[in-house]
Amino acid sequence: MTRSKAGVVRVPRLALVVGALIVAAGGAACSSASNSADSTLPGPLGPSSEVVNMVAADVPGLTSMQTAQGMGGLLGYAKVKMPPAQFSQVAGAFPGADALMTEGMRLGKPSEMTGLSSLRGTLKQAGISDEQYGQLVLSMSNVVSQKVNPETGQALAAAFK
Repeated sequence: MTRSKAGVVRVPRLALVVGALIVAAGGAACSSASNSADSTLPGPLGPSSEVVNMVAADVPGLTSMQTAQGMGGLLGYAKVKMPPAQFSQVAGAFPGADALMTEGMRLGKPSEMTGLSSLRGTLKQAGISDEQYGQLVLSMSNVVSQKVNPETGQALAAAFK
């Protein structure tokens, strides 16, 4: 780096190129970090971020948004299948459960639950495989077992059989 008589700082071209590469690499790192499973969800899903990230950690290959959509679809299905008092306990284990179910509806969760096949078909359209579906159910059941009680966690898992 040199300074001209007029006080202008001159930076060698190589330093500019290296600096640009460092900035670009830092931007790419920030971009990939925002796509990771450990992120804050936007808008009304924000309160669900912590539990969604916990579940996402148990389901390899899903983004936080796919996990939120899957959880919303599963919660919507459980709401139809479980006794209201029991589902209320389940919903209490998931902060922002209503927002998650709304996200499940946005995903295209069948408005009329005709069975697990309709739910699973909708989840597949969101890029959630059968294996990931099973992992979602297991992880969500574990969350309920820890936050509510093991019996309610088992009841949630049973709703998907």
